[in-house]
Amino acid sequence: MQSNLPSLRFPEFRGDWERKTLGSIASFAKGKGITKSDISADGHIKCIRYGELYTYYSELAENIKSSTHLNEDDLVLSLENDVLIPASGESAIDMATATCVKEKGLGLGGDINIIRSSLDGTFLAYYLNNSKRIDIARYAQGISVIHLYAAQLKLLKMCVPPTNDEAAKLGEFFSKIDENISLLNGKLNVLKNYKVGLLQKLFKQEVRFNNKDGGQFPDWERRKFKDFITVEGKYPQGNDLSPLASLTIENGIEAKSARYGRDFLVNDEKEAYKLVDPEHFVINPMNLRFGAIAKNNAKNTVKISKYYDVFSVDDSVNAHYFELYLKSYEMMKTYHRTATGTLEEKKRVHFSEFILFEKMMPCKKEQDKISEIIASFDNSIENLVRKIDAIIKFKKSLIQQMFL
Repeated sequence: MQSNLPSLRFPEFRGDWERKTLGSIASFAKGKGITKSDISADGHIKCIRYGELYTYYSELAENIKSSTHLNEDDLVLSLENDVLIPASGESAIDMATATCVKEKGLGLGGDINIIRSSLDGTFLAYYLNNSKRIDIARYAQGISVIHLYAAQLKLLKMCVPPTNDEAAKLGEFFSKIDENISLLNGKLNVLKNYKVGLLQKLFKQEVRFNNKDGGQFPDWERRKFKDFITVEGKYPQGNDLSPLASLTIENGIEAKSARYGRDFLVNDEKEAYKLVDPEHFVINPMNLRFGAIAKNNAKNTVKISKYYDVFSVDDSVNAHYFELYLKSYEMMKTYHRTATGTLEEKKRVHFSEFILFEKMMPCKKEQDKISEIIASFDNSIENLVRKIDAIIKFKKSLIQQMFL
């Protein structure tokens, strides 16, 4: 027999939670109109379009994104505490997204299911998004375009608190957690953007650091890559146990997941991969102009596709600084100018061209200083990411214990 009591609860509340259908505690309405052409930056009525529910808003519709000049008489307007769910979309699981509106008078666009209940809307949005998301997705119908109808939503089985006070406290509790996550994400974005801006100024020499004695570093000098680059990438010998790796634009060199493993297609491993030692660089010539270049920051050698170029730099260059520079906006422009090929999607930067690049570079000690400063930003960013991840994990655990 299913329990009607959550395993974790605020101490002031008693009594079993009640099993109901959504249709027994709510009425339903549908949004109306509001096309893309109806949206206006200086519109007099704020509004929500259905696509924004799963691309912009979460459980609470705050900082309303859109507005319109349409007349009130031509709109369906929100009531405070409305809960909105998209009525159509491309993916059932993406559509199973509930958002509570705490503001009356918002225009609600077509293809929006409007749920109106005396139950606290913030709680209901969190409950539907977490405890009932899979169930809601199962009600969606269609192939190329998925539809979710009020008639199906009414059948949704739920277990809700016996009092609205408990529901409201749960909604407020989880919205506070999300508010904290949002604040931390804001700090994270500020740090990331500041780092990007600082790097751009550093590479343009608009910002210069002083040396440890407070004096200036020497002027930057023009250097050809071939003067400090060595071609690497030996082929594996014998029974090489180095792990397979992928080169990604987003995360650099990372372990190759089993999903992408193609060992069973390889007849001779020695001809399929190149070895990449720690601190060595990898380039995907086909995607270099999009940022497919990275340094092996792991402590072990990895195997990478033989179609990639592998190289190292000598002691006159700080490898971390050089990696940052190779991913800079200036270098992206250089890659795009240099890439050749008959078809746009097959353009590549040949390694023979890459090593001939000639760029202004600081002395090694200034490179070291830049690397040190940026590394401190990266540490702060990583600490914030870990903190956000921990809060999200904690929130998920609480939801599992406090909802039925």
